[in-house]
Amino acid sequence: MKKRRVFLGIILIIILFFIVFFVGNLEGTNKDMEDNVNVIDIVDDSNLSIKNNSTIKLNVKLANIFKSSNKFFAWESSNEDVASVDNGVVKAKSSGTTTVTAKLDNLEIKSKITVYDIKKVIIIIGDSRMDHFKDDNEFNSTSRYEIKYTDKVSMLSKYDRLYVVSLSGMRYEWFAGDGIYNDNNATNYVKDIISEYEDKTKDTLKYDIKLLFNLGVNDLSHYHLTTTPSEVASKYLSKIDDVMNNEWKSDKIYNISLNMVTLFPVNDDQIKCYYSMRYNRDVIDFNDYIITNSKYTVCDAYNDLDFNDSVFRERFDNASCATRDGLHFSKEFNTTELYSYLVNVCANK
Repeated sequence: MKKRRVFLGIILIIILFFIVFFVGNLEGTNKDMEDNVNVIDIVDDSNLSIKNNSTIKLNVKLANIFKSSNKFFAWESSNEDVASVDNGVVKAKSSGTTTVTAKLDNLEIKSKITVYDIKKVIIIIGDSRMDHFKDDNEFNSTSRYEIKYTDKVSMLSKYDRLYVVSLSGMRYEWFAGDGIYNDNNATNYVKDIISEYEDKTKDTLKYDIKLLFNLGVNDLSHYHLTTTPSEVASKYLSKIDDVMNNEWKSDKIYNISLNMVTLFPVNDDQIKCYYSMRYNRDVIDFNDYIITNSKYTVCDAYNDLDFNDSVFRERFDNASCATRDGLHFSKEFNTTELYSYLVNVCANK
């Protein structure tokens, strides 16, 4: 009799083992998991935030023996319009809050779910050439070389708003403290925009800010000619790292990322008419350093866009000089080629 009880006990343990093993593995092969759904272990009174249109799986663990206990719970959402739940799989439908409850007899495990939307904002930072961007595109501006923005639907693409920070002689304003532009520089302007969206950020609304740092030949030419292009590029990368980790950093914004845009080509004959005293070989060296050493995404406008003499601005201030200069592009090229590239190509890299 004693042997029989021992035998039955062993059989019972084996059966329980296979039940737990089978249920656990059944849960592990759930179709939802094949889509790499994020699994989150919950306890009572959990608070979770998830992105709209995303899916997560809530997993209740009462004890280590229950590898996956969702099968034994009844699930419900207090607001199906915000998020639905089925066997612990939560599907976000719209921004707002809901309470997901897992019930097992008299036991209830509740989780507050906040669903948030993400709006995308793009900020293009550039020199005076960027000022053309506002023409015919319904841009609002506080002054000629400050922040501009547009709400024009055809310009925004998938973005909630598009800003342009256009600064004359950008190198001076960019390196705040190097000259007399401590309060008039790209760093401060972009910081102000980020602060504006920090104030707009809510539990159910977050922002994704894409920065495009559009380099111009002025950025290279204003340095002493004894400074090599790679040394200038190195200074830019160091400065960008500094502001991205400080002035342009935010714990409230969903994401802030930066793409760099390489310098454009310079025709050696044309550029002699300008103060620059830099040549196309300097632009190439500068670009190569940026592409090789930048930890940020680089948009290689130098090779991505087609250039010829006609794309440069005509000059009327020096009759003895070439009719076009190698620093500033024409309004037509800016509005039809450059800005389309920045918004529709570069921003999406």
